[in-house]
Amino acid sequence: MRTCSPIVLAALVAAVGASHVARADGEGAQRPAAPAPADAAETPRKVDADALAQLERWDGAMHVPTRDVKKELTAKAEGKIPDVLGKGQLEATLSWTPEGGIDLDVTLPREFAERQPPQAVTMLREMLRARAKESLRPALEKPSAMATDYDVALTKKKAKDAEIRGVELLAHAKAARFERRRMWFDADGRCESETMVLRIDPATQDIIEQSLIGAEVETTYGYEKHGERSVLTRMNTLMPIGEMTVKYDYFDVPGGTPLLRAITLELPGMLQHPIEVTFHDYVVDGTAVEATKPADAPAVTPKDAPGAGDEGGKGDESK
Repeated sequence: MRTCSPIVLAALVAAVGASHVARADGEGAQRPAAPAPADAAETPRKVDADALAQLERWDGAMHVPTRDVKKELTAKAEGKIPDVLGKGQLEATLSWTPEGGIDLDVTLPREFAERQPPQAVTMLREMLRARAKESLRPALEKPSAMATDYDVALTKKKAKDAEIRGVELLAHAKAARFERRRMWFDADGRCESETMVLRIDPATQDIIEQSLIGAEVETTYGYEKHGERSVLTRMNTLMPIGEMTVKYDYFDVPGGTPLLRAITLELPGMLQHPIEVTFHDYVVDGTAVEATKPADAPAVTPKDAPGAGDEGGKGDESK
């Protein structure tokens, strides 16, 4: 997970709202972020071998759809943001390559776009694209990829009479999204919870990020086993504005790795309706994945009730 996806998705919600209310004269539009500070004299990263091994164990515990992709993975997508787009839905093309990582080419509904100033449409498309690239990483890329821009070290905390070891990431490169992340793992090597502090531009107009300046945010994760490895099914994040839940749903691909079928975001404090994005018609290295065609694709569906067969996160008996 390159970044913490619930927070990134929440920022997307705020960005959508900011774009939706932007007027032709530009009032209400998000101001550009201040330039990121330059890296400190090309200093080498500090990477503790045991901490990196823990992240790599997390890699091995998870199904990673892009693990064996040689050239490209693509999929079609549709999204519903009722609080902004009404009954309309956006269309998108998802792609992933070893060189470029994740990209999402977004097309907004014509009836929505025609009612907005061109500036707002362009800004919304680019914000959706940028946020989606980060929020999709938990379901597509190996977890250790998150460590690229950080120093990596072991950390610890006391729980009852025991001392628990975890992994701490400290921002090293200017591209780092977080100042600090501290992760704690279950018996299977999967991250079950983490706390984080974001890097946020004080001049941001993003109302979610404004509420997070200087705040430490906690996220818990839920998983389901699919064979010997797991898929991420749920993330719950506690923020100053309230709790946000992100649910992941997957296609069951016979003889292959489960592929993301849908993401659902619930943010009761800001949204009357959830945001839903669905994916289908995957093509991996030029070969269509038949199980992901919409008409007859079976799915591995996460259980909504924490603790009802759902592993990790809240209600996990293994804790």
